[in-house]
Amino acid sequence: MTKSLKEIYKEAIEDENCTNLSAKGYESRMLHGVQIIKDNETKKISIYNPRGMDYYVEITPQEYEYFNKGWRYGVYQMTIDKYNKRLETIKIKIAQEMNGNKSPKSIDNLKKRRMTTLNKYYKIKQNLNKLK
Repeated sequence: MTKSLKEIYKEAIEDENCTNLSAKGYESRMLHGVQIIKDNETKKISIYNPRGMDYYVEITPQEYEYFNKGWRYGVYQMTIDKYNKRLETIKIKIAQEMNGNKSPKSIDNLKKRRMTTLNKYYKIKQNLNKLK
């Protein structure tokens, strides 16, 4: 069952947990960093995912597949992917630190970041399981 962008946008508008970021010229909602925007002039609907800290990039065709089951499902899947990438990066940094400087302070900080990310990951995973 595939959903159109209009259906996904309607779900986002009706989702009470989404943050309203609308301004003059466009309507926008955001949930867990994933943003859906409808341009009022062109009526074009786009979904954006944060890449880094300061900018958003339109999602890839593979990421659009996540939204076939709805707005929330897609957001949760993208968030889980983001956390998996973050955990992989932390794992690599811990291994480098263990083989390099062996700074206890750096290792502790990385372990705390890993634990925080894991807690967020499991919370999103539970929410995703509730949707299924």
